[in-house]
This record gives sequence, C-alpha cells and structure tokens, in this order.
Amino acid sequence: MTIINLDELAPQALVAQLVVELRGGAAVLPYADYEVIDDWLESSPSIDMLLMVLAEELPAWFAKKPDRPSQSIRGVRRRVLKILKEHQLRTAGVQTS
Repeated sequence: MTIINLDELAPQALVAQLVVELRGGAAVLPYADYEVIDDWLESSPSIDMLLMVLAEELPAWFAKKPDRPSQSIRGVRRRVLKILKEHQLRTAGVQTS
C-alpha cells in the first residue's frame, strides 16, 4: 500500500486523487477527465472550494451508476461549474436566482 502525501500533490493531482477515492474501482482516470479537472481548476476561486464542492457532489453522481466504477466525470462537469460560479457571485455580493 502506497501512502500519498497530499501536501505535496499539485492541484490537478489532488483533485484527481479525490475523484479516484470517491469513485472507487479503477485507480486511474481517463484522459478526458483531466480536461474536466482543468476546467474546474480554472473556474474555481481556490482548490479548497473545488474540493469541497466535489466532496458534496461526486458521491451522489457516482451512486447513480454503481455498476460503472470507471465512469467519467464529464457528465457532472457543468453542475460543478455552475456551483462554482454561484459561489463566486455570492462572495462578490451578487444574488443568484
């Protein structure tokens, strides 16, 4: 068993590790998932905010199809981007509808 020091991971690797842990099954992500992670990182005000949103959203997403342990995160991409945008608007003092 390898122990990963999370303090030494780059943001993309940290998010990928969280996705792998929450998804279970396969230990690596498809290349397309790294593109989604990059989109999320570009849109997120901080890595901590992104990790919090993913920890809330991904378990339910993966639970929808438990028979597909290697499913892509592309299907939840827009939902996470929307949540990140809403958070940015709230912190900027703008109400969302």
